[in-house]
Amino acid sequence: VTSSVKLSVQETVQEEFKSYSSVVKSGLQEQSAVSVTPANIVSVVKKVVEEEDRSRNVMVFGLAEEDNEKLSEKVGQIMTAIGEKPKMDMCRLGKARDDRPR
Repeated sequence: VTSSVKLSVQETVQEEFKSYSSVVKSGLQEQSAVSVTPANIVSVVKKVVEEEDRSRNVMVFGLAEEDNEKLSEKVGQIMTAIGEKPKMDMCRLGKARDDRPR
């Protein structure tokens, strides 16, 4: 049983390695047809930076709003309570309403 398992694993690894190699080779051939220009590089970098920036956003809902509140302190207390100490910049979104928090 052990030898048949080893053989099966070896065959699977070899097959997957071959398919991975073929994908890499075909990808390299396709990429060589695409020119790399400074504009393409700038575009890709902008997309990556935008995704990275957005991946760090946190939205807090239902936080009671008070006159002259110190939002950074309120959110800081929440973050400390959940064990996080991020560098923060925050603001409230939407229009203020008397019947519920923004």
